Amino acid sequence: CLFGDAVNTASRMESHSLPGCVHFTERARDALLKQAPEMESWITARGPIHIKGKGVLCTFFLRSRGDSPNESDDGRDPSDP
Repeated sequence: CLFGDAVNTASRMESHSLPGCVHFTERARDALLKQAPEMESWITARGPIHIKGKGVLCTFFLRSRGDSPNESDDGRDPSDP
């Protein structure tokens, strides 16, 4: 495959996300915070989830400033898989 692991991981993050959220891995979070440490308050830990082909990954949501860090748009707790 031309793109391999990066595209597969991005596809899994999208399929396990919630409406209105950007779902990303711990590695992506670390890269974002290295470049823009002021974004830390926009990041909410989702916690570990099982991703097919990757195993258990610690993942995060990036939300807009006005969003509650503890609820999704549909009222569910974002830490619930």
